[in-house]
Amino acid sequence: MLTQQRPGARWLATLVEVKTGWLRGLVQLLLEGILPAHQHPMIGKAIHAATRFIPVALPFPLTILSLAQAETWRGYLGRRFAMVGNLTYSSYLLHFPLQLVVFELTRYMGIADSLFYSSLSMVLFFALLIPKCLLSYYYFETPSQKHVRAFSLRHTKKTKNRAWHSKRLNYRPPLGSMTLR
Repeated sequence: MLTQQRPGARWLATLVEVKTGWLRGLVQLLLEGILPAHQHPMIGKAIHAATRFIPVALPFPLTILSLAQAETWRGYLGRRFAMVGNLTYSSYLLHFPLQLVVFELTRYMGIADSLFYSSLSMVLFFALLIPKCLLSYYYFETPSQKHVRAFSLRHTKKTKNRAWHSKRLNYRPPLGSMTLR
């Protein structure tokens, strides 16, 4: 079912089924020995779903763990990947409107929807998206961040000065602190 929805995952699903075929039979026998008989028909489906889930559930956490471990051995790696992190917010904001524009343009031009199922369309989409994200980051996000930070710094300085002046002007010593000589 995963391979029907995501054609690019076919090779991974095939690899998992080929490499773990012996394990699948062993797990099925083990579960049939443990679980009640009325649950035996569901075992095959559960194992099939697990073989689809494991390729997703294992590599991503292991990748994050290995990157964290590499950072402890080699030092900070963030500068090398900073551009990817800088583009995430822009890509989050721009990808859906860009999808809509591309879809409407292809529909207007009479291009078949089957174009969207090819790998080339994904490459072309990212070829459009990444430069737009770079432009958005450097010419919109960065200047906006500078303006917001400058405004907040001015605002905090004003409130600190007001608080200092109001304390100074409204200062009254405690009643018992003044002594008459």
